[in-house]
Formats: sequence, structure tokens, C-alpha cells
Amino acid sequence: MNDPAAPFVARPSIPRLLMILPLGLGFVGLGLWIAGLFGPPPKPGEEWFGWVAVAFFGFCSIVALGRLFDRDDQIVVNDEGIYWKRWSDDTIPWTQIRRITEGRARNQRFLCIELTDPTRYSSTRVVGRLAFLNKALGFDGICLDVIGTDRGFSELREAVSRRHPIEDR
Repeated sequence: MNDPAAPFVARPSIPRLLMILPLGLGFVGLGLWIAGLFGPPPKPGEEWFGWVAVAFFGFCSIVALGRLFDRDDQIVVNDEGIYWKRWSDDTIPWTQIRRITEGRARNQRFLCIELTDPTRYSSTRVVGRLAFLNKALGFDGICLDVIGTDRGFSELREAVSRRHPIEDR
């Protein structure tokens, strides 16, 4: 990507999604074991934790499976703004972005995008409905990641930083 004006486009990565799917299903199996479906539970009285794992990782596996068949652009960063399919159908213009910071949770890096008017570009997808989880971890705004795409975080960060400053947390 030598042209600074060239758009950044991330599409689903079948190899990466095929790595995520068995991990999710493995954790579903582990959750079922903790819940006591394959014999006595390892910690009686804590079976609920297994069911939480089954629900969470089952949901993640279903999402990964659905993304295997989605060939559309997932993230587009261009001179107009940022489009993230998992957030909504709208491109968020640069003029509506108040602040961008880099977030990190364990080894996962993402961009936290704070909007001038969050209600104007609210999410129409599941990621938006689960945004309260990111907020509980101390991350504000839209937490944009490249999980399951064919592009890396450093490429995303570079494309965004050419168009909008990324502040330190």
C-alpha cells in the first residue's frame, strides 16, 4: 500500500476463521464438561460457569461460521471515513470522529473510536449491542478490530493514522 490515499479494505479471511471456529467449538465442549454433561462436574456447584461458556463460545462459533460465507468488505478506511460492517451499514465520516485511541486487552489490539454524537451513528448489529462489555473493561466508543479478516492491525492503524490522529490512552 504505497499510495497514502489508497483505501484500506479488509475482507473475511477463510484461513483465520477456520482457526477461530474449532477453538470456539473446543471451548463449547469444555463448557459442557464443566456443566456436567459428560459425567460428574469437576467443581460441583459451579456448573453455571460451564453453561455461560457454552452460550458465549457457541455464539462466537455461530458468528465465525456465518462470516465464512460472507465475502463483502468488512472494514473500509478511505477519505470519506470508516466503514465497519459489523457495526452498521453506514460509513462514519471523519468529521464525526472526536477521538481515536488504541486499546489492548491481553494480546488483542483494537482502535477505540469516540464519536461527537454517538446516537447519530449507533450500531445496527450485534457488536453494538455488546458494546457495554467493552465499556465495562474501560474502553469507550466503537472498538474496531480486524479479527477474522485478511488484514493486520498495524495496517489498519497506519491507514487510520494517515487520516486522523490516534491519541495515547
